[in-house]
Amino acid sequence: MVRFRKALSRFSVPLFFLLSYGWSWGCWLLVSRIPEIYENELYGASTILTVVEIPIFTRIGFVIAFLTDTFGPAISAIILTSAIGGKASLREFFGRVVKWRVNIRYYLAVFLIPPAMVALCIGLIYLWGGTPQIDISTSSVWVAVGIFAKNFFRTGGQEELGFRGFAQQKLQTRFNLFVTSLIIGVLWFFWHLPLYLWVPEASQYGKSLLSGLLLQVGFCFMFTWVYSRTKSILMPMLLHAVINSLHGILLISVSGPNAELISWLALMVPYTALGGWLIWRDRARNRNMHTTASGYCNNQWTLTRSH
Repeated sequence: MVRFRKALSRFSVPLFFLLSYGWSWGCWLLVSRIPEIYENELYGASTILTVVEIPIFTRIGFVIAFLTDTFGPAISAIILTSAIGGKASLREFFGRVVKWRVNIRYYLAVFLIPPAMVALCIGLIYLWGGTPQIDISTSSVWVAVGIFAKNFFRTGGQEELGFRGFAQQKLQTRFNLFVTSLIIGVLWFFWHLPLYLWVPEASQYGKSLLSGLLLQVGFCFMFTWVYSRTKSILMPMLLHAVINSLHGILLISVSGPNAELISWLALMVPYTALGGWLIWRDRARNRNMHTTASGYCNNQWTLTRSH
C-alpha cells in the first residue's frame, strides 16, 4: 500500500488530468451523441427520462452525464487525494474548499476585478478601432443570483477544486507560478476541447481554438494568483463564478474591421497583463515558497529513508 501511494503521488498530476479528461470527455460525448442517435424518439419530448423507446440505462446514463460532465476535475482531485493521503488528506483538502477567512482585499479583488476588466475590455475595443455592441440581460436580481449559483456549484467554480486545489497545489512545489499557470492553462484548454469540437454553437465556445487557448491561459494567471495568496480553494471558485456570470449577463460583441481579433484580444490582454504582473510582483515571495516546499519534501524524504 505504501509503494502504491508513493507511485500515485509521483504521477499524481498526469493521473489527475487523465482522469479529468476521461470523465468529462466521456460525459460530453454521451450528451452530444445520444440526442443525435435518438433524434426521432426525442422529437417533441420534454425530457429524455419519459421516452420509453430509449433503453432505461441509456436514459439514466445521459442524465448522469449531463449533471456531472463538468465535475471531472473535482472528482479526480477527490479520488487521488483520498488514494494518496487517506482521510487526513481529504479533511485538509475540504478545509481549503471552505476556507473563507482571508483578507478582505481578496474578496474585493474577486468581485471587483472582473467588472473592471470588462470596462477595460470595452475601452480597448474602442482604442483598437472596433465598435462594441453591449447586450445587458434584463433578468431580475434573483435570476442573476441563480446564474451565479449555477456557475459556482456546477459550471466553472467547482473546476477549481481540481485545477487549483490539486494540480496547482502539486505543480507549484516544482515550478514558479508563471510556469504553473502556463501548464494548467494549456491543459485546462484541452480539457475544454470537446466543447469546441462537439458543441460549437454554444456561445461560450464559439471561438477559434487559438483564441480559446490564449483566453484560458490569460484567465489562468488570475486564478493562480488568488489561490497562491490565500491557499483557499473557495476564492478562485468565487472568481471563476463571477467571471462566468458577468460574461453571461453582459454580452459584448464587436463590429468593424478585424472584429474577432479585437474581441478576444480585448478580453485576453487585461487578464493576462494584470495576472502576469501580480505573479511577477510576488516573484520573491513565490521563490521563497517554492524553496520552503522543496525543503520540506526533501526533509520528509530524508526522514522516510532514516526509518
